[in-house]
Amino acid sequence: MKEPDLTPADPADLAETIAYALTFNLVGKPLGMRTRDDPAAVARGVVQHLARCGFVVLKKPPREAHSTG
Repeated sequence: MKEPDLTPADPADLAETIAYALTFNLVGKPLGMRTRDDPAAVARGVVQHLARCGFVVLKKPPREAHSTG
């Protein structure tokens, strides 16, 4: 099976998705203060929400080391 062609995500869609993930939990209820105060938990929630919404984040290969001479 051929992999689907990937296209860049619309930045506005990505921002909206992140804002939602930072505001609501996995079932759509507002986050409690305890969760908002834990950056690691918030980051995990953002990653999970993006995956559920079908976003794919790509990373470029590392750049070659520059010479010092």
